Amino acid sequence: MDILAQAGIRVVRSRDVGPLRSAHHGGRLSARAANYVDQFLPVPPQPSFPEALGQLVDIPGSMQMLGRNGLRRFLLPQVTRAKLLLGLERARRAGGTFHLWFHPSNFYYRRDEQLATLAWFLERAADEASRGRIEFRTMSYYTARDGIGIEARAAG
Repeated sequence: MDILAQAGIRVVRSRDVGPLRSAHHGGRLSARAANYVDQFLPVPPQPSFPEALGQLVDIPGSMQMLGRNGLRRFLLPQVTRAKLLLGLERARRAGGTFHLWFHPSNFYYRRDEQLATLAWFLERAADEASRGRIEFRTMSYYTARDGIGIEARAAG
């Protein structure tokens, strides 16, 4: 962590919050089973709560937008969309952060479908923000808080 801070990094994403994090304690088989249940069913992602991690601010992930290769090609876009909305609403109610993340490679397969799902979600999130129900926050928002006493909560 010190090396990241020395390199000018101020905000990091640790492992995702939720049942997948605790499933890893049950071993590889338990983690894989929990992962498939989480991916293929509209299980609401949990909100994260940014916290100080030494000189850094850690914003655990709430949900990864998965690639659509391998067995994941059978994931229904409707399930992904339901998870996105459920995660956003759950974070709003809890006063937490819905930290959606992905890698560019998550868009290599079924790119048009993936981008359409992301655009669909961003439109809904923008509508929620325009109504004052949530706030979009940049990484610099969190660094301005010095990582202490972070108030990274969704609005209202």
